[in-house]
Order: sequence, then structure tokens, then C-alpha cells
Amino acid sequence: MRKYNVTAAHFKGLGDAMHAKVGWYENSKKMFKVISLDEPAEITSLIGNITMNQGKPVVHAHINLADSNGMVHGGHLLEGFIFPTLEVFVTVEPNTMFKKMYEEAGAFVIDADK
Repeated sequence: MRKYNVTAAHFKGLGDAMHAKVGWYENSKKMFKVISLDEPAEITSLIGNITMNQGKPVVHAHINLADSNGMVHGGHLLEGFIFPTLEVFVTVEPNTMFKKMYEEAGAFVIDADK
């Protein structure tokens, strides 16, 4: 995104993954519970945004993946090995959006004041 000077965008996509790691945020621990999917899966939904924090772009992505039994696993996209394809549509926003630390949750959130 730096190459194109994108400072705010949202995206959606679908495709396939050979394996992935998703996270479910445990607020009480202020960390992610990591869920590994170690088999090929259909990416039935990918959605997220791109904002700025300390001068750098930050991606926040959520994903749903269906395994070979049709069971869907989802959460924050932490890691993924894509094969054979991932189709992503990015919409660039006209105004820069920033993130700030929300101490109570231990997470970065969009700063509506900027």
C-alpha cells in the first residue's frame, strides 16, 4: 500500500488456503487465542481495513474458512498460505484514517477524533 500512498481503504475477498492461523481475541488476557487450520480450506469471506498508525499502514483482517466437512472457522487473520488463488477487491478511501491504542481493551481501534 505504501507504493500507492494508500492511507485508508477497506477490502473484501475470497479464495483458497492450504493452511491458516486465525485468532480469537481474549479480552481478559489481552491476547489472541490462536486457532491453526492445517488442511486446505475455502476462504468463504475475507474482510478488513487499512489504516495508519505511527506513519505506517496497518491491516485489520477477519476471515472465514470452510474445511472439507463444511465446518467454518473464523477470526482475525494472523497467517495464511494461499493456493491456488485469492481474489481481493480494495476500495481506497479519500481521507486518512488513524488507529489509536484503546488501553482498556489492549487493542488498537480507529481514532474517530482525527
